Amino acid sequence: MKYTVYIIIIIFISIANISFGQYQDLYKIYQEDGKFGLKDARQKIMVKPIYKDIKSSKFGIFAMQSEEQKWAIFDKRAIQVTDFVYDRMEQKLPNIVEVSQGSLVGLISESGQQLVAVKYDKIAPVGKVILTEMGSLSNSMQPSTFIYRGSIVTRLGLSGFVNKSDQIVLDVIYERIRSTAAFELELGFVDVVGLVVTKNGKYGIVNEDGQSILPVKYDYINALNKLGFGELQKNGKKGIYNKKLKVVAKPNYDDLKILNKGLYAGKKETKWLIQSTDGSSKIYEIVDNIRSFDNGYIQVSKDGKVSILKDDGKLKVPFEYDKAIPFGRNVLLIKGDENYLYDSKGRVKYWEYPMDISWQNLGEKLKPIKADNQKWGYINDDGELKVKAVYDKACVFKESVAIVCKGDLCGFIDDEGWKLTPLEYELPDLEAGNEVLLAKKEGKVGYLNHQGKSLISVTYDELFNYGFIIKAKKNGKWGFINKNEKVLISMEYDFIEDYSSNKSEFRFQNEDKIGWLDKNGRQRIGNDLVSWADAVDVVDETIKSVRVDNYYGLVHQNGKWIVPISYENEIKFDKFGKAIVRKNESWGMIDKAGNIVIPTIYQDKIKFDNNQLACVRKSEKYGIVNYNGKIIIPAIYDTYIYSDYEFWTVQQNGKFGMINKKGKIVIPVEYEKVFPYDVNNLALVKKNGKWGCIDEVNRAVIPFEYEVLNSFINGRALAKRSDYWGILDIYNKILLPFKYDNLIVESNGFVNVNKRGFWGVLDERFNVLIPIEYDQIDVLNDYFKVERNNKIGLFTKNGEMLLPAFYDGLTVDSYGLKVRKGGKYGLLKSDGEVIIPVIYDELMHFNDGFSRVKKGNYYGMISEFGNLEIPCEYDNLGLQFRGDFVGAYKNNRWGVLNKRGKTVIRFRYEKIRWLTDTMIEGYVNGIWKKIEI
Repeated sequence: MKYTVYIIIIIFISIANISFGQYQDLYKIYQEDGKFGLKDARQKIMVKPIYKDIKSSKFGIFAMQSEEQKWAIFDKRAIQVTDFVYDRMEQKLPNIVEVSQGSLVGLISESGQQLVAVKYDKIAPVGKVILTEMGSLSNSMQPSTFIYRGSIVTRLGLSGFVNKSDQIVLDVIYERIRSTAAFELELGFVDVVGLVVTKNGKYGIVNEDGQSILPVKYDYINALNKLGFGELQKNGKKGIYNKKLKVVAKPNYDDLKILNKGLYAGKKETKWLIQSTDGSSKIYEIVDNIRSFDNGYIQVSKDGKVSILKDDGKLKVPFEYDKAIPFGRNVLLIKGDENYLYDSKGRVKYWEYPMDISWQNLGEKLKPIKADNQKWGYINDDGELKVKAVYDKACVFKESVAIVCKGDLCGFIDDEGWKLTPLEYELPDLEAGNEVLLAKKEGKVGYLNHQGKSLISVTYDELFNYGFIIKAKKNGKWGFINKNEKVLISMEYDFIEDYSSNKSEFRFQNEDKIGWLDKNGRQRIGNDLVSWADAVDVVDETIKSVRVDNYYGLVHQNGKWIVPISYENEIKFDKFGKAIVRKNESWGMIDKAGNIVIPTIYQDKIKFDNNQLACVRKSEKYGIVNYNGKIIIPAIYDTYIYSDYEFWTVQQNGKFGMINKKGKIVIPVEYEKVFPYDVNNLALVKKNGKWGCIDEVNRAVIPFEYEVLNSFINGRALAKRSDYWGILDIYNKILLPFKYDNLIVESNGFVNVNKRGFWGVLDERFNVLIPIEYDQIDVLNDYFKVERNNKIGLFTKNGEMLLPAFYDGLTVDSYGLKVRKGGKYGLLKSDGEVIIPVIYDELMHFNDGFSRVKKGNYYGMISEFGNLEIPCEYDNLGLQFRGDFVGAYKNNRWGVLNKRGKTVIRFRYEKIRWLTDTMIEGYVNGIWKKIEI
């Protein structure tokens, strides 16, 4: 049944997409005498040009604007379905149109039926979304179909919910409402399962009928994620619920992670507890840290060592490894200087290859690997060498086919390692489809099948495959051939637009002649450039830019073509009269006369720096060209060349060096890493696994003896030697001995040091500023926040202890130091003096000098000076003052207080809502009444 539904959705979406494509070709907005109308594909008038404006939506309707600047909707047949009564309309979803009258909005259907009355400030339709693509979801993706269930509506800052019959299900009394949905991506849809509501600062979930599922008592509720779980928070603790809106884990955890559909991890104090999402109390493991991999494995750590587990929650290896890295469907494990593979059969094997591989290439059976002989081969996920390392280049697989090369000649292999073709082709762009592979030889291209046999001879300049029709270019001219290489339209044209089964004719250009070709090659000559082109724009007083089918050219005002329709991007000239252009997915540059300044042979868009130099890529190699098209550095290097330095770092055959701006090698290409010269004229380089520094004549100034060496800042650099950290100067003089487990240099010059697991701080002269006895130290504004035994304290930047490590939590803002101890909150001055004692269960952020506080179950309001202006005797209280007033709740009724705590509107209302800072609406006995304060 599951797969039947899946197929139905695929068919439905395919039909929807085809219909949309046909619709786009059927109608065209046109203008006549300043008015707008509609024509069909045959130029027949469907709507007369009598309207001030016309807008089309991506889903198929039209909106027409009258002279009175009112809008109406016309359906896909161009038939009017609403009156001209709307000030604005916008279609964001299939069959749903948002309309407005004045500042109020509502919803109607494409057929004009009212879905939600026009009386709200904001509106958000919800329902079931059927995706254009299955198995993925993104913010930019448009739905293929939307099944409307109702709308979240907002008025005067409060939200409610109306159903698909425009009946109010939830009154407009909530601070916020948002939908929570189940992501059935394997079936291709997202479906709303509930509404997260917020009232009086608390969260709950109701269904579309307004029935309470989770009571409004939580501090926060997050929407469901793609795995089908959402987060709950209460009293600073976290829990989870599932897509059936059942609580899986009560909010008892300090932090929480969803690992997969079957497992979650909850943190209590410093430990993570791994448990099942089925709601059972069983604990699989208790660990120090946890991290999920994309391939389904989970890395867990304990006492500084790591292990891995999967869906069953069981450990796969002991806690004896330093690091784990995902590799395909398996995991690489690192222990000291040795590497191991945990394979799909549960075996741990020694890993003998370098660690420069496409770790996340999960979908392919074989992966390229460079062996010790510096040649490439292929291994499987279990680390077994399936294709011998004999190639100079080996690409990743696409559609189970990969390119391999020896020297400059390449061929194709399948994912079993069998050769499909001999090594006789230039390195092509691998265009793998269901039937064909693009092959390139001696500058010509053709198509091979997946067995390497020729389908289309390798004799063409370019080929574009449209299935049974192929757009082909030979000897600089375009035509059409079929998959048997039979010529359908002779190759004699400078331009033919791309093939589409919906088109009966194709626009062409040949020298200065333009027109249309039918599928039999018969010409219909055109004279009117405006009717022939999709767009004609003025470049300057003598040149126009012409766009046809997303291709561009240039024409002179005398009608002569400067550049035929050939480029794939809009031609925009800079102030010097040159333009970056793309052809055949490659980039170059032309001038206004159409002359080629830089040929279109480079893979990336050309971008010039302030020195008018650009790094270019050709056949996966990099070089430098200047603004006049001169090749400064030929494209022979393996990585991008950053041209904004005096010397340029380059790479060849896995080794690094440096060249000057004339291309002369100044540092031999023999190092494992090279960073450019700094202000001390030192280059940071790595050789034989160790770091050092060389000067401008390649002389080692800092010897190659450091496992890590950072760049010099103010003449100092962090370094690691024999597993310990220290600091040295540009003369290799040790400024801070190598005896620390870790070092962090702060921007202010202070150094955070770690020794035997404890942290401290040194000043700029390396004197101890904060003793090395804390579990963690962080910079917090103008302070150092220290932590020991899960307690937090504070030091000044001068090393003076301001607060001992006594508090459970601490934050700094402009009003002072907000502290937490034993679940209670208070406020201290910057010197530690108490402003607000640590006695409150809640202390909100200050706003205009006031903060809401809670003591026991009751709320009040306190000033920045510690004065309790409103005593803690109210069941609820606004988060902040509205002007000089705040809403308060007591004895099941709402009223209003001023900043001195005096009642200015007595407690008689069931609910209130603010209209302005001095006017509210109160609800009592079923009636809303306006009251001015």
